[in-house]
Amino acid sequence: YTTLTVHPAGTTEGDGLASALLADARGAAAAFSADAPAWRGRLQGRFDDEEIRGSLVNDEGGTKVSFASSAPEAARSSLAMLEALDDAGQESLAGARFNSPRVASLDASITIPESGQTFLVRNRRIESVLTPGESGSRRVDVLEWESTDDQRHLPTRVLVTEFDATGAIKGVAILKTEFSLQNGVQVPTSHSGTMIDGPSAASLF
Repeated sequence: YTTLTVHPAGTTEGDGLASALLADARGAAAAFSADAPAWRGRLQGRFDDEEIRGSLVNDEGGTKVSFASSAPEAARSSLAMLEALDDAGQESLAGARFNSPRVASLDASITIPESGQTFLVRNRRIESVLTPGESGSRRVDVLEWESTDDQRHLPTRVLVTEFDATGAIKGVAILKTEFSLQNGVQVPTSHSGTMIDGPSAASLF
């Protein structure tokens, strides 16, 4: 038999199908999984020809970047965008709902009201996530993927866009990440890319 549950207009309860679809896409992600073991790595490289050192940590609280006291301020403010790489995998799925009526489609737009995040899911991949913050919002769009041996997905090239409170673009970053399988966990081994802070201001790292 089939059970049909009808919720009144304006209900705050989420859509089980939306939660399941988003959970499945998270499960198909090979990196930055919320249930993966925590890891910590050293961050070392150059930002606009200046040496930078620091650390990158991923645990149940998400991904956090910290820098040595000698790191230039431009690197601190720009490379904090690396934390955006796991925007899709940390928040609770409670209350997830579709942003449009259910239709047969290759993709779905899903919002989690508690966090305010909006996801674009296509073919079991979270291709875009918009995350609101206190002073604006941040959007991550995956440009290139790599498939693993177990048919999961790694986001190897992403576009990160930061917006201020008015919706104007504050900064854009194109990040390329290489991964390595260590103790069963896909861990980023290198990051490179370009930070764009204005029409004529760009930094390489």
